[in-house]
Amino acid sequence: MAEQGRTTLKSYFETGDKPTQVQFEDLIDSVVNISDDGTPITNLVEDTTPQLGGNLDLNSNDITGTGNIDITGSVTVSGEFLGDLDGAVFVKVYNNTASTINKGDAVYLTGGNNGDKPHVDLADSSDANKMPALGIVKENINPSSEGQVAVSGKINFSSHGFTAGANLYINGLGALQETAPTGEGNLIQKIGKVVSPNIILVQGAFRSNATPNLNNGNIFIGNASNQASTTAFAISLDTTPQLGGNLDVNGNDITGNPAIDGRRAIIVEDNTSRTLSLGDAGDFIVCTSGSATTVIIPTNTSVAFPTGTEIDFIQKGAGELTIEANAGVTLNGVDRGSTSITAQWGGATIKKIDRDEWIIVGKINDVA
Repeated sequence: MAEQGRTTLKSYFETGDKPTQVQFEDLIDSVVNISDDGTPITNLVEDTTPQLGGNLDLNSNDITGTGNIDITGSVTVSGEFLGDLDGAVFVKVYNNTASTINKGDAVYLTGGNNGDKPHVDLADSSDANKMPALGIVKENINPSSEGQVAVSGKINFSSHGFTAGANLYINGLGALQETAPTGEGNLIQKIGKVVSPNIILVQGAFRSNATPNLNNGNIFIGNASNQASTTAFAISLDTTPQLGGNLDVNGNDITGNPAIDGRRAIIVEDNTSRTLSLGDAGDFIVCTSGSATTVIIPTNTSVAFPTGTEIDFIQKGAGELTIEANAGVTLNGVDRGSTSITAQWGGATIKKIDRDEWIIVGKINDVA
């Protein structure tokens, strides 16, 4: 009907005849696909290559169908995107270096930017400042130029040269390798998986766990390649341990019956009077004065010697050596007990057995 209307209208123009108003209305109806009975014609002849003369306003309606929509430009969606994505997710970047960054290189963010495009350079597993990698370059990026980096998904190569199924790790200066780098100076980052001779699946910028699952009863031990190895848990006893400094037992005891190979500190006292201090614990005090000398044992309130403390004395000088307890301190059960060494070159040992209770043994006179 519409084709017939177009033909009739054409004949009017060619002959110069004027249609009547009724004829003209019939012609218009036929051209716009209105049937003789006034109902719309539903089967339209489709234009297989339609082109818009401006923006397409959907007017809150949908575009539906089962075919593909191919767009070479950008797609901006302000609402939700519902559906599957097949391919890769790319980030636009800027090569601010003086060298070309090649397709397949791994790059990191340098911190600079060109507008909203971050600067990138070659990642390097041996340099913590050039890690972690952002992703893998899609196509060569010339100096001072923009390009794209795949951060997730598939990237195509004519031939990448890696083994199908292999994991890919960052190596030095943008390179990829199939094994994790070794040595304490290298960081380990798994960046992708080889799908086929032409496709790499980029798995994003992340740090791979360097240690595997651990079997029952095993522990992780670092090896010479800075990698974790497992071994059965066991403790090897060091039969000749040595301290690198003083051992502070922090108020605790060293128990057992060990043999101690060492020397006690020798303190030379040439004064005629000495009140014991905490630093004297365990020492050997040699009194050298030619005059009578007195050593005072203080109360626990004054000097809190640990229970079990021992101090040795010898009278080297001619002056008589007396060991005397302060008020509130018992010596061999005597409050303020006192005794003296029997003769020159004689000695004695005192030992604290309770808070303010000491005993003395040796070449001594009676305690009184």
